[in-house]
Amino acid sequence: MTPRTVLVTLALVLGNSCTPHQPEPSVARRDWRKAELDGAGDVVALRVVERTETRQIIATGDYGMLVVWGDDEKAFYLFDRRNKTSFATRTFKDFLREVRQLPLDITMTWIDTCTASRSWNMPDSDRKELADVLLERRRLGMKWSESPLVVCYCESRGLQFLPVK
Repeated sequence: MTPRTVLVTLALVLGNSCTPHQPEPSVARRDWRKAELDGAGDVVALRVVERTETRQIIATGDYGMLVVWGDDEKAFYLFDRRNKTSFATRTFKDFLREVRQLPLDITMTWIDTCTASRSWNMPDSDRKELADVLLERRRLGMKWSESPLVVCYCESRGLQFLPVK
């Protein structure tokens, strides 16, 4: 068999194997943890602290992505709703590693806040690197939600992000 024949055969076999996505074992990906869930079993991405209560914000899409890069804070989050797991780090390099390893058969939702983006202080070079990685993943088949999950926190007492271990 020639290399071309092998590639064509693989493409035909893989292209015709339309089986429903099975959750990946949680031990398959290092540094991923069981996600925090709300009462309905949905993945919590962050909280908005209101005057009398704290509102949980639920991740949408197959996966959610939240980048927090301000003056005094830097954290990167991925939320996997299929497997009910999450990844959190303060290291941009580790975050990019995980983004590069995400499955391609997913829809990704960008999670951010109204008025000012949580990644407002991200250096241009890092923003470009993240954009390049995301464009490559999209080119390979990853889909993006048509609209981001924009969290309004106007008139609240602030935001609570999940702990980074």
